[in-house]
Amino acid sequence: MRCLNHRRLVPLAVLASLTIAMTAPAGAATSTAAEQTAETAAAQAVDHKALAARALDGYIRPEFDGFETAAARLAAAAEDDQSPETLLPLYDAAYDAWMRVWFFRFGPLEAEGRRFRLEFWPERSGIAYRAISALVRARNPIVDDPDAFAGASAGAQNLVAMERLLRPRDAVPAAGTDGAGYRHRLIRAMARNLAREAAAARAGWDEEGGAAFLLMTAGAEENMTYFTPDEATFALFNAFHGALQELEELRLGAVAADQASTSPRAAHERAGASLENIRAGIGGLIDFERIVFAPAAIDQMAQAAMAASLAEAARAADAAIAAGPADIAGIAALKSALADARGLAVSRLAPALGVRVGFNSFDGD
Repeated sequence: MRCLNHRRLVPLAVLASLTIAMTAPAGAATSTAAEQTAETAAAQAVDHKALAARALDGYIRPEFDGFETAAARLAAAAEDDQSPETLLPLYDAAYDAWMRVWFFRFGPLEAEGRRFRLEFWPERSGIAYRAISALVRARNPIVDDPDAFAGASAGAQNLVAMERLLRPRDAVPAAGTDGAGYRHRLIRAMARNLAREAAAARAGWDEEGGAAFLLMTAGAEENMTYFTPDEATFALFNAFHGALQELEELRLGAVAADQASTSPRAAHERAGASLENIRAGIGGLIDFERIVFAPAAIDQMAQAAMAASLAEAARAADAAIAAGPADIAGIAALKSALADARGLAVSRLAPALGVRVGFNSFDGD
């Protein structure tokens, strides 16, 4: 039984990826009694358990299945052929699939640092490059032991690191040399580990007492993560809102910064696919909002506005891709569209879902 005199400061699942707090910071305007009553009524009007079930069955499980499948195909191909010609199409497909699930900053992606073992980004100070270089210089046999490689630096295991081998900027060892052979073994090890981590991420949702169980039992006595049903909705909304914020401020910001830098920061930048990654992320959020939030919203006009705003962000992303990352106006339009969508999420979608929001941690509050 839950200890009634014990209160958490923040739900554990939310603490791991806090983007929005459920209460306003000191000095912020407090809600009136009438507003609080309306918020409570809205929370009670939403079927939070049905919303969680849609999230799991309509989006999370099938999308993580898709990512697991894409990573497995990449690993299977890499067993016999480590050439970029063979692997790059499969690698890019796996990255696209990742961008439809990356934003779940709770549950199995956060366990054991898995998110960084799948995509070590933002990558600062060349960590991936140094991790790869250390393995190559030592010809470290860890690459031939999947269990041992799984314990290596996250900087050498992930999608960002693998691109550095599949799309090298420097000369690569000549075919038939020891250097080329080790490089191939390292590519194979990376692909195996990506498939391993993708499978673990998918399985983690449905393991005993795992993330799916916690979402579906929110408010039950035995659930010490979500004390009330609306806290599960908040965790899902928080992931959605945080994704919009990361796309705008971090991923798109890195694309813009790269235009004036000789040290690229954007993810998947060697393929020039950073904007395509952002577009894939927006596409995932469109489907997530449509499947999970739209049926639950007690204000369908607010939900329609949210859907229209996301569609505008997708159009802006398509235009930016067509114009290229050097087009300042296109990047600015996409940034504005993502900012508008994020604002609508807080001001209109959250109340329609019975979710109360305050500050966000990206602002340093």
